[in-house]
Amino acid sequence: MELKDKKYFYFTQNSLSTFVNCPYRFKKKYIDNVKWQQDESDEAQEKVDFGLDFHKLAERYFKGIPVYEESFKNNEELYNAYMNLKEEFKLDENNQYYPEYTMRFSDGFMRLEANIDLIIIKKDGTVEIFDWKTNANPYNAKKYVTSMQTAV
Repeated sequence: MELKDKKYFYFTQNSLSTFVNCPYRFKKKYIDNVKWQQDESDEAQEKVDFGLDFHKLAERYFKGIPVYEESFKNNEELYNAYMNLKEEFKLDENNQYYPEYTMRFSDGFMRLEANIDLIIIKKDGTVEIFDWKTNANPYNAKKYVTSMQTAV
């Protein structure tokens, strides 16, 4: 089967990065549907869980779904990250918030998908786009300016 035969395949920044870095891995993963072994260490899983938990809390916050901070207060890192989010992003009723927003573009065979952590549309029409970085690596602006994620 060829990729063009997969009607519902959308290129994401992850799939495009995989292709640029290793076309063979792209073929195995996205065309042949071969699942790759992931790092299964406890530390790696904790990092993944933290990122997923933070994204879910941020989504609830911006959608106005109650978040019971006491329920995760024992997780100091997650609690502090959430409290910092609330402090930095005070909700404004004049803004529109779109957390965990998916945008798709299709033009024949070329189909792109961007998954955006947060879009804020302000009253004056200004649009702000945010991507949460929950890994321990230091922020490198130059890296993100030229990344596939930014391009998509």
